Amino acid sequence: MEKNPPISNSEWEVMEAVWVKHPATAPEIMSRLAGQQEWKEQTIRTMLTRLVKKNVLSCRTNSKLQSYIPLLHRDQVVRTLSRGFFAKILKKASAPVLVELIRSTELSPDDIESLRQILLEKQKGKKS
Repeated sequence: MEKNPPISNSEWEVMEAVWVKHPATAPEIMSRLAGQQEWKEQTIRTMLTRLVKKNVLSCRTNSKLQSYIPLLHRDQVVRTLSRGFFAKILKKASAPVLVELIRSTELSPDDIESLRQILLEKQKGKKS
């Protein structure tokens, strides 16, 4: 299984701001987070530094401005976290939880069709 470094909920929000458009400078990231969080500038800079140390972000300095680039794709991190969550929490009782998750989630027609295709592939014995 793929292994990503643990990312806290707060760090995840910072990563979301970087994934939106990158490379991104600290002021751009702060601007993106402004309506969502009331974090001080130093708090965001601290999280950026942690994410660089965790090898989740890369940092380039150009003309005194630091630009941040994700080293992991969002989908890759989500897939790894999802697999880890399901492996740890669900064990052998995954079907009832998946059914409840699907029932309680708003799904677009495209989402429903994607799920239908995945289930058909599973039924035919293909692995995704």
